[in-house]
Amino acid sequence: MASRKRRKRRPARRAWLRDLNLPVLEQRHWDLIGLGLVAFAAFFACVFYLGWAGGEVGQALADAILFMFGGVGYAAPVLMFAAGALIVVRPMIPALHPLKTGAACLIAALMLGLAAGSLGLGPGATPRDGFLDAYYLQHHGGLVGESLLWGSAKLFSTAGSHILFVFLMLAGVLLLTGASIASIVTATREAAATTTERVRRTTATVRVPYRPLPPIVPPEPEDREPVVRATHVEVPVQDTSEFDEFEQDPEPDFFDEPEPEVEHEPEPEPVPQPELTPMGNRRSPVTESDDIQYRMPKLSFLQRAKSAQKLDTKGIERVGGQLVEALSHFNVEARLVGTVSGPHVTRYELRLAPGIKMSKVATLKDDLAYALAAEQVRILAPIPGKQAVGVEVPNRVRTMVHLGDVFQEAPKGWSPLSVWLGKDIAGKAIGTDLAKQPHILIAGTTGSGKSGCVNAMLSSILLHASPNEVRLVLVDPKRVELNHYEGIPHLLTPVVTSPRLAANVLSNLIKEMEE
Repeated sequence: MASRKRRKRRPARRAWLRDLNLPVLEQRHWDLIGLGLVAFAAFFACVFYLGWAGGEVGQALADAILFMFGGVGYAAPVLMFAAGALIVVRPMIPALHPLKTGAACLIAALMLGLAAGSLGLGPGATPRDGFLDAYYLQHHGGLVGESLLWGSAKLFSTAGSHILFVFLMLAGVLLLTGASIASIVTATREAAATTTERVRRTTATVRVPYRPLPPIVPPEPEDREPVVRATHVEVPVQDTSEFDEFEQDPEPDFFDEPEPEVEHEPEPEPVPQPELTPMGNRRSPVTESDDIQYRMPKLSFLQRAKSAQKLDTKGIERVGGQLVEALSHFNVEARLVGTVSGPHVTRYELRLAPGIKMSKVATLKDDLAYALAAEQVRILAPIPGKQAVGVEVPNRVRTMVHLGDVFQEAPKGWSPLSVWLGKDIAGKAIGTDLAKQPHILIAGTTGSGKSGCVNAMLSSILLHASPNEVRLVLVDPKRVELNHYEGIPHLLTPVVTSPRLAANVLSNLIKEMEE
């Protein structure tokens, strides 16, 4: 009865579809649709992967795809090509796995993972301006992924979102491949058993090839005199005196044993003199003793960037347009003539219209920061050597600069207190000699990089200066910054954490400098 009811319901559904008067598509129509998808795939591949300009409509469609699907949108050309190819070759394929459901689960899982950052997906924590921030959505899960994350987090919390991501990912893979967990486990077990059996048979049938041993030659006794073979030479006797002289000396010269050569003793190598301080003395009997030899750390310990990060050209162009538009609101006509992008900051070079004073742009610092939603904006009016005004704006996507990327040999004339601090806006390494700067103040807000700067300075000194060249006194009342340097041989005293002891240590240093 149940089967009859089902058979009766199906014609009703088909009748409802027939009421819509939908056209019946033949295979040639499907071929045109498939070829159209392949053409779109080629077009978007040039836009996404090769960086071509897609025109007004093409660029709008590309931005819309990224806005809706986020980072998954970069796979749109591949999906379009696969869909078009399947539509064209569908008559030749007898049966297909549930590709639609599997692909939907897989795409939904990727968008949810990029939005939630599951398993380290996505670019990480980036600033966001509202829920519909286009830049944020394009680099994460898109509008669809953010909606999935919001709904799953509301229903099952963020941990439930991560679990749902794993479930959708596994479901998509199983549906696309047509496999089951039991079959995968069985195939893995059979493969392991087969491999073990092959290894056992191989080791059992291996035979060592026969090689005859060389004949054993008995060693000669040590006390046996060496046999000397000489050719018999007949010497005619013409003078007896010569013969008598020959009998007195029966052993010719060529039978005489050579006199042992006198071996000259090698000249002793000069003992290397220890490097002394500028005053000509050793500072400590411990670190400069003969029993302890200090070795410089290897430069391979420094971490370096794995690959150069791709420049966000679209984001730079967008901020440049917003900057020109914001200036126009204050009756400042300007034109963008160039950009210089660094790891953290991009400088926008503007050419002002005739009659506009540069001081007017300098007074708009806070207004421009508000218009660009930036933490702070630095105005360089004018740029040295150029007829332009520079506006430096922090990048939304910043590049991590490692000490290994900037550390290098100190220039000639620099002291052992040479340090490397980072990169400038043009990507050039910045270094300085602390011996030429007797007083330094490192200041900034929370998270601006004060501790990173101090650690870069100390690490630079430890990488190229021995304890005989540089001696350090580290004062750390907070007890959280400099405790990693406890025990290095460059320290005159252990790391000072007590303010009272710090005063005594500093007074001793002043006395040492006065002497």
